[in-house]
Amino acid sequence: MTGDGVNDILAMKDADCSVAMASGSEAAAQAAQVVLLDSDFAHMPSVVLEGRRVVNNVQRSASLFLVKNIFSLLLSVFSAVFMLTYLPIAVTALFRKPEWKPIHHGVKLAGLPTA
Repeated sequence: MTGDGVNDILAMKDADCSVAMASGSEAAAQAAQVVLLDSDFAHMPSVVLEGRRVVNNVQRSASLFLVKNIFSLLLSVFSAVFMLTYLPIAVTALFRKPEWKPIHHGVKLAGLPTA
């Protein structure tokens, strides 16, 4: 909806996108979502392209944010499963009594060290 007078205000409030001219009434400019400051409709294609560019950037950022969150969730789930699976093995290996092997066993196999 486009308008510049007081009689257009109700229609501009109900419209999905309303455009007002800067040369029109102040009430119409307050009710509109977009105000053309130079009052020239020739600039509308560039306004629409800018709006589409902004919407596309927001959608792209939202999709990247969603992918990052899904990846983080999967990483945390896999880390928790890994921890629950291998933690008991690591704890038992940590507190296991070490086995003592005689030192001379290695000397017989490798020979005496020389200087």
